[in-house]
Amino acid sequence: NEKVYYIIDNIQTAIGNHQQIRFQYYEYTQEKKKILKHDGYYYVVNPYALEWKNDHYYLIGFSLKHQKIAHFRVDRLTSVENLETYFMPIEGFDVASYTNKMVDMFTSESSKEVTLLCENELMRVIIDHYGEDAPVERYDDAHFTAKIEVNPSGTFYGWIFKFKGKIKILSPKECITEMQQIAQEFI
Repeated sequence: NEKVYYIIDNIQTAIGNHQQIRFQYYEYTQEKKKILKHDGYYYVVNPYALEWKNDHYYLIGFSLKHQKIAHFRVDRLTSVENLETYFMPIEGFDVASYTNKMVDMFTSESSKEVTLLCENELMRVIIDHYGEDAPVERYDDAHFTAKIEVNPSGTFYGWIFKFKGKIKILSPKECITEMQQIAQEFI
């Protein structure tokens, strides 16, 4: 979609100038028809970064509507315009840390520290997904544990399921319980 290139250029300019942007966001109906979210609401965002993840560009910034850092798929933005208002970025905000907590860029209400039990062959998966600084410890000859900060959304649990038992959640208890409830729904 050629339009996305122009949107990315506008956003990059706004990021460089610490300039707010405004846009509308759309989703699809079950008939594959585009509809604007929240009746065409115009989001105003202090843009911090563009991030390529899972074959999509995401705008990451402070959303005035949500009053927190949020992310938006760039290919679902429309009516993007750079505003004449400027902002000061949140000091110490780390884009990599923010995106590493997301699985497929879906979020839950808050992040949690989750301890995973992983088979040794999956060390590369943990490093690829959470970076070389992810705290890991030897568990036994065949396993290690990894402590990760995640937003435990449905996609996080789906990510765990795809390893067919080679990654398990050790803590916190509420994440174990939620994983068990999701698994039960498939039986």
